[in-house]
Amino acid sequence: MPDFSPELRKDPITGRWVIISSARAQRPEAPEPRREEESPEARARCPFCYGHEEMTPSEIFALPNNGRSINTSGWITRVVPNKFPAFGIYPEISLRRVGMYQMATGYGAHEVVIESPEHETYLEHNGLDQISRIVDTWWERNVDLERDPRLKYVLIFKNHGKAAGASLAHPHAQIIATTIIPDALKVKLINARSHFENGEGCIWCRQIEHLFYYENRIYNPDGSVLVEVRQRDRMVAENAKFIAYIPFAARMPYEIHILPKSHQYSFIQTTEEERGELAQMLKVVLSKLYVLLGNPPYNFYVHSAPNLNVRPRTGDYTTIREDFHWHIEILVRTTIWAGFEQGSGIYINPLNPNDAARYLLETAVE
Repeated sequence: MPDFSPELRKDPITGRWVIISSARAQRPEAPEPRREEESPEARARCPFCYGHEEMTPSEIFALPNNGRSINTSGWITRVVPNKFPAFGIYPEISLRRVGMYQMATGYGAHEVVIESPEHETYLEHNGLDQISRIVDTWWERNVDLERDPRLKYVLIFKNHGKAAGASLAHPHAQIIATTIIPDALKVKLINARSHFENGEGCIWCRQIEHLFYYENRIYNPDGSVLVEVRQRDRMVAENAKFIAYIPFAARMPYEIHILPKSHQYSFIQTTEEERGELAQMLKVVLSKLYVLLGNPPYNFYVHSAPNLNVRPRTGDYTTIREDFHWHIEILVRTTIWAGFEQGSGIYINPLNPNDAARYLLETAVE
């Protein structure tokens, strides 16, 4: 009989503890894909649709970039400033204190990447050419924003579904560039550097090695197997350049990480060929989630190295090219982080990561 006793797992990169409590977890019964209600009036007013270009702030970038007049139809992907930005362009950056508190000008960029002229589509339902253009658009904007030495960090992210924070149905992602490095990334940078300085190399490269080669057994005193850990059981998909897997200490069911197989510290290092492979991986992984869970709400984000144009390669950045490995994290909103999670910072995952990976592997997609 399977042992469903709760267990604590520690994430080797963040140091975060997670409780795996899978006593009641079952394979989902492939529900009908959910579609959020939208009135015809809302659709008619959608600022991201073809022919509504005048309803957005003036575009920053678009594909194809072939001399077409800005703010007109004929685009495949389009980037515009967020109409309600979290950050903005100010003449100067100022830092000041008010008693024990610090304040700073909210200098930065907040952009919207409109993924398609089509209103009723999802990223994974696009053809590979279109998804490749979306990924290329992320890359173009990432490269351009890092030319500003005041911007320390660029975050590419996507909210899919109202439960994941999407305010508009038309498929889009967002990009925020800031003068600060987010705490979530700082923890990874510190731990990655510590791991590297201990002579253990890149911690993400080591995880990839474990996924392919590592098996371990812990035995009872009588010689029977108490625990068997087969890392490859957490693999979800792979292609020539990327792998997708469920983390050992996944925070929630179906949390998925996508990594380049070759060591790269920054998303901007990717070639056009690699971005095409990333598009294929995103299509497969998101299609599996769509089929298995019925179009669930999710967030994903690209964690890349900070902008190395900000300062010389000294101090915290000394080994970043060797110790950091850019990646994508997908968080599927199938559970709610309630009082315990919010108060303790410890997450309860009701599904064993190996089972989640198996369900996804068994889910056939085109």
